[in-house]
Amino acid sequence: MLNDFQNLSSQHFAVLIKMILNKKLSDHESTLKNFNTLFRQIDKDRDGKIDYGEFCQLMGELNIGLSELQINEFFMQLNHSGEGQIHYSHIIGLLSTTENR
Repeated sequence: MLNDFQNLSSQHFAVLIKMILNKKLSDHESTLKNFNTLFRQIDKDRDGKIDYGEFCQLMGELNIGLSELQINEFFMQLNHSGEGQIHYSHIIGLLSTTENR
């Protein structure tokens, strides 16, 4: 397998890297689009913020398998202002950094 990669020309290697990055970007964009749709459905007043109950609903819809304790800890980490609400931009920022790791 290693020999296969060693035999790639730099041009072919660049094409391979571009294909991998395009796939990763496509997956990331799809994740953000799905999240955006769910967030809008849950954010009834369309103010770009959700409270704890709405956040729990969002986590349930995403079906990512977090326990209630984990959801609570996640909410507290995202509740930067301490007002009991999470801003859309904070969650998108977090998704963007974790998706790109």
